[in-house]
Amino acid sequence: MSIGADGNGLLILGTEADCGKTVITAGLAAAIQTLGFRVQAYKPLEFLPNVSLVRGLDQQFHNRITQQFLHAETALADSPWDVTASTWHKVIESLKALEFPGIIESPMQVGMPWRIQGQTLIDAVDIARQFNYPILLVGRAEPAFMARMRLALEYLQSRQMNVIGFIKNHVQTPVEAMDAISAEAMLLAQHYTVPFLGEMPYSPSISVASRQQGNLIRLIQDNIDLLPIQFGMGLTL
Repeated sequence: MSIGADGNGLLILGTEADCGKTVITAGLAAAIQTLGFRVQAYKPLEFLPNVSLVRGLDQQFHNRITQQFLHAETALADSPWDVTASTWHKVIESLKALEFPGIIESPMQVGMPWRIQGQTLIDAVDIARQFNYPILLVGRAEPAFMARMRLALEYLQSRQMNVIGFIKNHVQTPVEAMDAISAEAMLLAQHYTVPFLGEMPYSPSISVASRQQGNLIRLIQDNIDLLPIQFGMGLTL
C-alpha cells in the first residue's frame, strides 16, 4: 500500500550544497531500520551539472546502505527553470508512491527552488507542507556554520515549519575550531528552540571505506539522537 502522502516521512535539508545530506539520509534510514521500522531513503530531484548524479551515485548509495532498491529514479533538470510539467509530475508521483515512510534528501540547500514556472516558485517548504514532512537540517562545521544555520532556521521558522532538529557534520576541523562551533550549535538550539541532535564525522567522498553500511550505522547510533527523529516521523512500536 502506498503511504508516501500520509506524512510519516522526513525531509533532509542542507545549509549548503555538499554538506553531507546524502550520508545523513542513508545513514538515518539504515539506523532506523535496525530499530524495527521500515523506511526508505530517496532523492527525488537533482539539478545538473552534478557529477555524482549524472552517474547515479546518490540514489545508488542510498540503496546500498539501506539494502533497498527503489524503482523510482531521481529526476534530473538543468535548473529549477527547466523542471517541466512532466518532470514535476514524476517527482510528486514518486513521493506519493513510496511504499514506506521516506527519508527524503532535498537537492541543493535551504531556499533553493525546486521548480520555477512563470511567477510560481516551489521550494522544499512547499514539498514538506504537501506531504506533511517534518524537517531535519544538516550543516557543515566551518567558520560560516553559525551564519548559514541561522539563516536556514530563520527562513524555516518564518514559514512556520516543523523543524525537529539539526545535525552538524565535521571534516578534519581543528579541535579548537570544533569546540567553538559546538558552542555555537548549542546557542542556536537554545535561541531557536530547535534541538541539536549531534555531530557526525564526515567525508565529502561517499565512496570511502568508512561509509560501508555497518560503519555508517554505528556512526549514526553513536553520534546522533535518533529519538526526536523517530517520534517526528511518527514511528512507534
